[in-house]
Amino acid sequence: MNDKPPIGATPYYVRNHERIKELCEAIIRQTESGYANHDKIKLWCLEIVHLNELDRILRHEEEQKTWCPDKNGHLHQMT
Repeated sequence: MNDKPPIGATPYYVRNHERIKELCEAIIRQTESGYANHDKIKLWCLEIVHLNELDRILRHEEEQKTWCPDKNGHLHQMT
């Protein structure tokens, strides 16, 4: 039996959507509680904004990896 961990790391997008969902649910719970902590809600909203921006940036970077320039500088999609 091999007890060694796998090489590499889990891709960001595997956990990213779960975290956004958790933050949204926390915001709903806070607002429904009757004594919402607006500082926490503001922080969670900011985290969602940052997670979305990170997702946009990383997806763009991943797309760039599939293209490479030829000797004339023209981009060609790698297969």
